[in-house]
Amino acid sequence: LQGASGNNYGHWLLDMLPKIKLCSEHYSLVDINYFYTPNLTEFQKETLSVLGIDENRIISSEKFRHIQADELLVVDHPNYYKGFVLEQNKYQPKWVINWLRETYLKYEKKFDADKKIFIDRSDSKFKHNQIKNILEVSNYLKNNGFTTYKLGELSFFEKIYLYKNTDIVVGTHGAGFANLVFCKPKTKVIEIRP
Repeated sequence: LQGASGNNYGHWLLDMLPKIKLCSEHYSLVDINYFYTPNLTEFQKETLSVLGIDENRIISSEKFRHIQADELLVVDHPNYYKGFVLEQNKYQPKWVINWLRETYLKYEKKFDADKKIFIDRSDSKFKHNQIKNILEVSNYLKNNGFTTYKLGELSFFEKIYLYKNTDIVVGTHGAGFANLVFCKPKTKVIEIRP
């Protein structure tokens, strides 16, 4: 659990999954009876399935606000120690990136994806970092060989494939850019920030 960020895609990849990795270095995940999590979305279930954690071992913190246990395993945040969490992201440990790549790249799901991509985050439930003239920007990029993708329409495994196989990605600052961990070296990234 990690407050409101538990259901944020970027925080799930860069903060929450690494907590499970840290835990797995001291305890076998098979031996853990239950995982207490936010109410999981489909992409979260997909990420956990790779780690051998299925839904019957999940306790939803939204449904069960209080729990009792003989033993609790609680793991610290991998890189947040003080101040504003976005400021602390510059201290993202390399092991997190390497572990995500080693764990998930092999599960990519191939689909007909282009090499020049524009990430449209207008389907995000978070309304910050939206492009007001999205049609104009999208058309401009389309005329320059880019294909527009809304990440909410792709499975977690398709997102891995999309980012792994792109040559250039354009988009606004947001959680979807956490997928940059799956890019190959020398992928060009153009991040639009407010």
